[in-house]
Amino acid sequence: MDEEKFWSLIESCVKKDHGVSSSSVVEHYNQISAACGNLSQSELKEFHSIFYRLREQVRTSPLTQAAFIFSHGQMDDETVDVFLTGVIMHGREFYLSCLERPESTLLSMECPQELQMYDGINIAFQQLDQDMGWNYGISVASPAENLALIKTGIREQQSIEEIVRQKMPGLFLKYW
Repeated sequence: MDEEKFWSLIESCVKKDHGVSSSSVVEHYNQISAACGNLSQSELKEFHSIFYRLREQVRTSPLTQAAFIFSHGQMDDETVDVFLTGVIMHGREFYLSCLERPESTLLSMECPQELQMYDGINIAFQQLDQDMGWNYGISVASPAENLALIKTGIREQQSIEEIVRQKMPGLFLKYW
Protein backbone atom coordinates (compact mmCIF):
# COMPACT_ATOMS: atom_id res chain seq x y z
CA MET A 1 0.00 0.00 0.00
CA ASP A 2 1.29 3.44 -0.86
CA GLU A 3 0.20 6.81 0.53
CA GLU A 4 -2.26 7.34 -2.34
CA LYS A 5 -4.09 4.08 -1.48
CA PHE A 6 -3.95 5.00 2.21
CA TRP A 7 -5.75 8.30 1.57
CA SER A 8 -8.23 6.63 -0.79
CA LEU A 9 -9.20 4.19 1.97
CA ILE A 10 -9.49 6.98 4.56
CA GLU A 11 -11.54 9.17 2.25
CA SER A 12 -13.89 6.35 1.33
CA CYS A 13 -14.84 6.23 5.02
CA VAL A 14 -15.08 9.97 5.76
CA LYS A 15 -18.51 11.00 6.99
CA LYS A 16 -20.43 12.71 4.23
CA ASP A 17 -22.88 14.57 6.44
CA HIS A 18 -21.97 17.46 8.68
CA GLY A 19 -23.85 16.31 11.76
CA VAL A 20 -21.51 15.74 14.67
CA SER A 21 -22.31 13.31 17.41
CA SER A 22 -20.65 10.44 19.16
CA SER A 23 -22.79 8.07 17.06
CA SER A 24 -21.42 9.57 13.80
CA VAL A 25 -17.87 9.03 15.09
CA VAL A 26 -18.82 5.42 15.93
CA GLU A 27 -20.16 5.01 12.38
CA HIS A 28 -16.91 6.40 11.03
CA TYR A 29 -15.00 3.95 13.25
CA ASN A 30 -17.11 1.07 11.94
CA GLN A 31 -16.45 2.07 8.32
CA ILE A 32 -12.70 2.32 8.91
CA SER A 33 -12.73 -1.04 10.71
CA ALA A 34 -14.62 -2.71 7.86
CA ALA A 35 -12.30 -1.21 5.23
CA CYS A 36 -9.20 -2.27 7.18
CA GLY A 37 -10.71 -5.72 7.63
CA ASN A 38 -10.60 -6.17 3.85
CA LEU A 39 -6.85 -5.56 3.71
CA SER A 40 -4.24 -8.29 3.67
CA GLN A 41 -1.98 -8.43 6.71
CA SER A 42 0.88 -6.78 4.81
CA GLU A 43 -1.43 -4.03 3.48
CA LEU A 44 -2.77 -3.47 6.99
CA LYS A 45 0.75 -3.17 8.37
CA GLU A 46 1.62 -0.68 5.61
CA PHE A 47 -1.60 1.23 6.35
CA HIS A 48 -0.63 1.52 10.01
CA SER A 49 2.91 2.50 9.15
CA ILE A 50 1.68 5.35 6.93
CA PHE A 51 -0.84 6.39 9.58
CA TYR A 52 1.82 6.62 12.31
CA ARG A 53 4.27 8.42 10.02
CA LEU A 54 1.65 11.03 9.10
CA ARG A 55 0.62 11.45 12.73
CA GLU A 56 4.20 11.87 13.88
CA GLN A 57 4.87 14.45 11.16
CA VAL A 58 2.24 16.73 12.67
CA ARG A 59 3.10 16.15 16.32
CA THR A 60 5.58 19.01 16.21
CA SER A 61 3.24 21.31 14.26
CA PRO A 62 0.86 23.92 15.69
CA LEU A 63 -1.75 21.16 15.82
CA THR A 64 -0.23 20.15 19.15
CA GLN A 65 -1.11 23.63 20.37
CA ALA A 66 -4.65 23.18 19.05
CA ALA A 67 -4.92 19.88 20.96
CA PHE A 68 -3.78 21.78 24.06
CA ILE A 69 -6.61 24.29 23.53
CA PHE A 70 -9.33 21.68 22.98
CA SER A 71 -8.21 19.68 26.01
CA HIS A 72 -8.09 22.85 28.15
CA GLY A 73 -4.45 22.30 29.02
CA GLN A 74 -4.66 18.56 29.70
CA MET A 75 -1.57 17.71 27.72
CA ASP A 76 -0.44 14.13 27.37
CA ASP A 77 0.50 11.81 24.54
CA GLU A 78 -2.90 10.12 24.46
CA THR A 79 -4.82 13.41 24.15
CA VAL A 80 -2.66 14.55 21.25
CA ASP A 81 -2.75 11.13 19.57
CA VAL A 82 -6.55 11.06 19.65
CA PHE A 83 -6.78 14.62 18.31
CA LEU A 84 -4.30 13.92 15.48
CA THR A 85 -6.06 10.63 14.67
CA GLY A 86 -9.24 12.67 14.17
CA VAL A 87 -7.38 15.05 11.84
CA ILE A 88 -6.12 12.15 9.69
CA MET A 89 -9.49 10.39 9.68
CA HIS A 90 -11.03 13.47 8.01
CA GLY A 91 -8.98 12.90 4.86
CA ARG A 92 -5.99 14.27 2.99
CA GLU A 93 -7.44 17.66 2.11
CA PHE A 94 -8.36 18.37 5.73
CA TYR A 95 -4.99 17.04 6.98
CA LEU A 96 -3.02 19.23 4.56
CA SER A 97 -5.20 22.24 5.31
CA CYS A 98 -4.55 21.74 9.04
CA LEU A 99 -0.81 21.70 8.33
CA GLU A 100 -0.93 24.88 6.24
CA ARG A 101 -3.56 26.86 8.16
CA PRO A 102 -4.33 25.07 11.43
CA GLU A 103 -6.24 27.81 13.20
CA SER A 104 -8.41 28.90 10.27
CA THR A 105 -9.09 25.29 9.23
CA LEU A 106 -10.19 24.29 12.72
CA LEU A 107 -12.26 27.46 13.13
CA SER A 108 -14.06 26.68 9.88
CA MET A 109 -15.18 23.27 11.16
CA GLU A 110 -18.73 23.04 12.41
CA CYS A 111 -17.55 21.24 15.56
CA PRO A 112 -13.78 20.75 15.87
CA GLN A 113 -14.25 19.25 19.34
CA GLU A 114 -15.29 16.06 17.54
CA LEU A 115 -11.59 15.44 16.83
CA GLN A 116 -11.28 14.46 20.49
CA MET A 117 -13.86 11.69 20.02
CA TYR A 118 -11.53 9.50 17.96
CA ASP A 119 -10.16 7.59 20.92
CA GLY A 120 -11.90 4.40 19.74
CA ILE A 121 -9.93 4.35 16.49
CA ASN A 122 -6.73 5.32 18.27
CA ILE A 123 -7.16 2.53 20.84
CA ALA A 124 -8.07 -0.03 18.15
CA PHE A 125 -4.95 0.84 16.15
CA GLN A 126 -2.77 0.58 19.27
CA GLN A 127 -4.32 -2.76 20.22
CA LEU A 128 -3.86 -4.21 16.74
CA ASP A 129 -0.23 -3.09 16.69
CA GLN A 130 0.33 -4.69 20.08
CA ASP A 131 -1.48 -7.92 19.11
CA MET A 132 0.51 -8.20 15.89
CA GLY A 133 3.81 -7.25 17.54
CA TRP A 134 4.31 -4.37 15.15
CA ASN A 135 6.80 -1.72 16.20
CA TYR A 136 7.37 1.23 13.94
CA GLY A 137 10.32 2.59 15.88
CA ILE A 138 8.85 6.08 16.14
CA SER A 139 10.30 8.03 18.99
CA VAL A 140 9.70 11.73 19.31
CA ALA A 141 9.37 14.22 22.13
CA SER A 142 6.04 14.09 23.90
CA PRO A 143 3.57 16.93 23.22
CA ALA A 144 4.19 18.32 26.70
CA GLU A 145 7.94 18.32 26.01
CA ASN A 146 7.31 20.05 22.67
CA LEU A 147 5.26 22.76 24.36
CA ALA A 148 7.89 23.12 27.09
CA LEU A 149 10.51 23.62 24.35
CA ILE A 150 8.30 26.27 22.74
CA LYS A 151 8.03 27.98 26.12
CA THR A 152 11.77 27.87 26.69
CA GLY A 153 12.53 29.02 23.16
CA ILE A 154 10.17 32.00 23.20
CA ARG A 155 9.91 33.63 26.62
CA GLU A 156 10.48 31.77 29.81
CA GLN A 157 8.32 34.13 31.84
CA GLN A 158 5.16 33.20 29.92
CA SER A 159 3.03 30.18 30.65
CA ILE A 160 2.39 27.63 27.92
CA GLU A 161 -1.25 28.72 28.04
CA GLU A 162 -0.25 32.32 27.23
CA ILE A 163 2.05 31.24 24.40
CA VAL A 164 -0.69 29.10 22.84
CA ARG A 165 -3.15 31.98 23.27
CA GLN A 166 -0.79 34.22 21.29
CA LYS A 167 -0.17 31.61 18.58
CA MET A 168 -3.85 30.73 18.01
CA PRO A 169 -5.88 33.62 19.44
CA GLY A 170 -9.13 32.89 17.60
CA LEU A 171 -9.17 29.22 18.48
CA PHE A 172 -8.18 29.94 22.08
CA LEU A 173 -10.90 32.56 22.49
CA LYS A 174 -13.59 30.35 21.01
CA TYR A 175 -12.77 27.03 22.70
CA TRP A 176 -10.79 27.64 25.89
